[in-house]
Amino acid sequence: MLETVLLILKIIGIVLLCLILTLLLLLSIILFVPIRYRVDSERTADPGIFYINLGVSFFLKSIRAVFRYEGEISYCIKVLFFTIKKKPDDREKKPLKKSLKDRRRDGEKAEDLSAEEREAEAAEEDPEIPNDSEAEYKIESYDPESDQFLEDKKRAEGEMEEGSFTDDDTRRTDTEDEDSEEEGASEEGLAERIGEYLTKLLEFFKDFEEKIKKITQRLKKLLENADYYINFFGKENTREQLNNLLIEGGKLLRHIKPGKMKLILKLGREDSYQLGSLLSLLALVYPIMGESLLVDVSYERDINDYSLFMKGRIRVFTLLLIGYRIYFHKGFRNMLKEFKKEA
Repeated sequence: MLETVLLILKIIGIVLLCLILTLLLLLSIILFVPIRYRVDSERTADPGIFYINLGVSFFLKSIRAVFRYEGEISYCIKVLFFTIKKKPDDREKKPLKKSLKDRRRDGEKAEDLSAEEREAEAAEEDPEIPNDSEAEYKIESYDPESDQFLEDKKRAEGEMEEGSFTDDDTRRTDTEDEDSEEEGASEEGLAERIGEYLTKLLEFFKDFEEKIKKITQRLKKLLENADYYINFFGKENTREQLNNLLIEGGKLLRHIKPGKMKLILKLGREDSYQLGSLLSLLALVYPIMGESLLVDVSYERDINDYSLFMKGRIRVFTLLLIGYRIYFHKGFRNMLKEFKKEA
């Protein structure tokens, strides 16, 4: 009995040990295996090309994502061989179906068409012909020998005799009524537009006044707290924390900096003064980028083209370590509490 209990405990211990080792392995993979990124971009004005590609991969590309911008944004996220999410470019559309006439023009025979397509083609070629029952109904409804038609005719003649109006008079009165109605409608429409413009103008001034009030209140609050901020940034603890932030921020930039980078600039100006000012600005960046920056200069026409390629890696453990050094630095949390108290 004791041996069976020990055997069960032994199996449970081995299973728990395997689970713990598996969790540690996954945690070490997440912390120490780098996330690799790759950026590829190009812009040329002469053929009209512009695109940006961003690729991110993790753990031997078992998890990878690709983002592309070329007029429209498209992306694809994969885990191993399975596509998790994908958004193709909107311009990649399925080809439209050919019309029946185009298919006939391309040489397709009537036997190649289905029965529904042949009926649709016949409907396109021949206009619709009403049924005999509909035609007979329309003719009967307007039969001049019917009693209803004769009664309507007598009633219309009696109304014309009582009013003693000719066709010309009725047309004239109708046109006059229409002109008066149009004039009244135009005047009403103009009044409505003026009213709408006035209400919009009043709303604009009200919103503008509220915004000015909010800005003045914020400025008053800043002026009231100006002495506090001057004393806050003048403290020795605050200067020490800001210095630590600069040091750790430099480490972060060095960590995420691309390992390989190539930037080719094609610059051209007809004005030599503008070209010289641009090259003087690039001279400030050249010590940082070094040989990864190449400049092709043209004095004949205006050119603003470039080609960029870079790739690097980011480790989660390094990011967490830098965040730990910043947040748990001596006096940093006290500085945040003092800043939030007045902010």
